Formats: sequence, C-alpha cells, structure tokens
Amino acid sequence: MQRDLQNGVDQRTEPSPVQMARDYIEYDYIDLDFHLTPNGWVMGDIRCMSRHLNMTKRAPADRVLTLTHRTYQISPDLPRRLLVTIAWRGEATDAQIAELRANYPAPFDPADE
Repeated sequence: MQRDLQNGVDQRTEPSPVQMARDYIEYDYIDLDFHLTPNGWVMGDIRCMSRHLNMTKRAPADRVLTLTHRTYQISPDLPRRLLVTIAWRGEATDAQIAELRANYPAPFDPADE
C-alpha cells in the first residue's frame, strides 16, 4: 500500500493483484485467477507454492471465461516468467468474449498473454 499526500488530503492506493504477486514471489510460482463476467473482471483463487498459500473464492455464476495469470521463477539465476492460460470457458461465443474483453481490459499487462 502507498500513501500519497496531495493538497493536504491523505489518499491510499493499493497495488494491483499482479504487482502484489510479483513482489510476493520468491523462486516458485503464484497463480491468480481472474473471471470475466458481463460486469467486468472479478478476482478469483490465489495459489502460491513458495508460501503454501491457497485462497479459494467461489467463481461467479455469470462468468464467461476464467484466466489464470502465473508468475514464476524456478531459479535465482533465471528471470521471472509470466504466463496466462485459459482455466475455464463457458458457452459464450468468441465474439461475445471479444466484446467483453474490449469493454473490460484485463487486470494484467496484455503483454503477459
């Protein structure tokens, strides 16, 4: 969390889930699930190998797509890697998913895909 003082007003900003994952990881992996719904992206499960962290959240009933964003590093001598995979896909057509993704940009860097 960062605290910014502008014009005497205390404003708090939170890092994105992906940035927190990048800061949290050591030499294994952290998976973040993101569910695309008609109302935008919803954060899902978090799984972290190095910290033995598993936070499970029920997937939204109206989801059309679930993507897993993985940040991993298998050795201190190698760079971190980023990978995005489709974890679940519903009945929505490619066109419907493309329209939702155009309206609601992914909560991670598109270059990660």
